[in-house]
Amino acid sequence: MAIVHPTVGPVSRVRHTFVRADRTVSHQISDLIFVEGVPKIVVEWLETPQGDVPLVTISLDGRHLHRLGSLEAERFLETEYLYELEVVDPRRYD
Repeated sequence: MAIVHPTVGPVSRVRHTFVRADRTVSHQISDLIFVEGVPKIVVEWLETPQGDVPLVTISLDGRHLHRLGSLEAERFLETEYLYELEVVDPRRYD
């Protein structure tokens, strides 16, 4: 079940494959928001006095984002969506 963030609206959970700069691949569950209809994974939130805001996001291809049924969501720890493609972390790790 999505929570409603005061500034970004509904925040859901998405299961995806995550690739870091060193090519480490892991399965991850991330926050998912929609900005002007575009699905985005929130990689990092920024704490501000007014509340948390998305700091680093990655746009997803909506054709590969699927809403899970209730039984599937329960199996994946209340994850509401599944993303089929790898997601590459845009942050640098030097």
